[in-house]
Amino acid sequence: MPPLSDSLRINEVMAANEGAWIDERGETSDYVELVNRGEATLDLSDFYLEDAAGVRARLAGPRLGPGERRLFWADD
Repeated sequence: MPPLSDSLRINEVMAANEGAWIDERGETSDYVELVNRGEATLDLSDFYLEDAAGVRARLAGPRLGPGERRLFWADD
């Protein structure tokens, strides 16, 4: 297991998206925005998001460079 990172932060959570962000399908799902506050690039596949029921989803996508942000849609 990789060491925990103090660089990856939840920057924003949208729990009732009514059009603030619209995805590529025109849907307005809830989302979580993550930001890399560190100086090194992070491999997002080393991290998970977990809901209140304990269901975990491994993050995917390209690596996240210093200062970069990424939205993860909280739909299926």
